[in-house]
Amino acid sequence: MDSTLREFLRQGNTVISNLVLKNYKKLGMTDTEFILYLQLNSYLQKGETFPELENIAKSLQISVNDVYTQLHNLIEKKILKIETIVNQQGQKTDSYSFDFLYQKLDSLIDEEKKELLNVSAEKDRQKIFNAFQVEFGRDLSPIELETINDWIEEDKYKTDLILLALREAVLSQAYSLKYIDRILLSWEKQGIRSKVDVENLKKAREKKKENINTISNNNRNKENKPKIPLTKWLD
Repeated sequence: MDSTLREFLRQGNTVISNLVLKNYKKLGMTDTEFILYLQLNSYLQKGETFPELENIAKSLQISVNDVYTQLHNLIEKKILKIETIVNQQGQKTDSYSFDFLYQKLDSLIDEEKKELLNVSAEKDRQKIFNAFQVEFGRDLSPIELETINDWIEEDKYKTDLILLALREAVLSQAYSLKYIDRILLSWEKQGIRSKVDVENLKKAREKKKENINTISNNNRNKENKPKIPLTKWLD
């Protein structure tokens, strides 16, 4: 085996989180600080929890003072911390830890998720406003906008449910938010909170109507049958 390849295998690999790689700027690290993070992380993965600064400086080809400055910056930014670990024998050793970094990353991901949800919610809100304006044939008044916002924010009605209530009102030619509000309240009392629930309710009503019609037709057929007099066979 080639000596270079043997050395390559002996040195091993350093695992780098793609999330850190993608977001290190958002986490507040400069390019130089990120490279220092990679160096420290490589030592930590090899089990060297507190490497000599001289070795890091040699790898980065910078002075020890520069390494110390970058370490101080990472600590100030709440990205790196130095922990004192006590083993079972009571011996104390220092260790670099990036727990703060991963906590920051977790918070960043949560914020991005919330931002995406907010964007999606705003799109749904505009979709509802546009649908009402199209059906009403005019711009909505401030009071109407506030009412719809209350349905979304306070009552937590889903977009599909509000649009279905609008459709029901249009079919009844009732272009009124009060009428639509009564529909939504009626559905809420019946435990209807989604489009599927509305469809199931309609199916149940249609089934009930069919049953009533069947019973009515059967009764009508009985009434239309000719009356046959009973013969008194014993006379």
